[in-house]
Amino acid sequence: MKILQNIDFLTEDNVNRSNIMLLSRMIKDDTISHAYMFYGNNMELLSRLALSFAASINCVDNGCGDCIICRNTKRGVYPNILVVEPEGNILRIEKIAGLQKFISLSSYNPGKKICIIKESELMNQ
Repeated sequence: MKILQNIDFLTEDNVNRSNIMLLSRMIKDDTISHAYMFYGNNMELLSRLALSFAASINCVDNGCGDCIICRNTKRGVYPNILVVEPEGNILRIEKIAGLQKFISLSSYNPGKKICIIKESELMNQ
């Protein structure tokens, strides 16, 4: 299965492998939900998983890793994907307002708009 093929770094145990297969199946079957929460202690791996999942959703070849969509997603410059990150220990409301503006704009090409909020537990009022 080609979907999410470039995330072998996450398949160190069967739990991760089964979760990845579930995400892959949702992409393949076009049963993607409106929101997902990836949580755990390793922010690096979670970020890579979220970006790989986002690339797989928008890629015409289900996450090939080689096309312009996959490459630009990995580099953080694909226009349909917004990554919101905290400043220090706070995720400011201004960042969420920027997210709302991003969502309100038209999608680039036929792809889906995707927002990744890193460390959402740091949101304040």
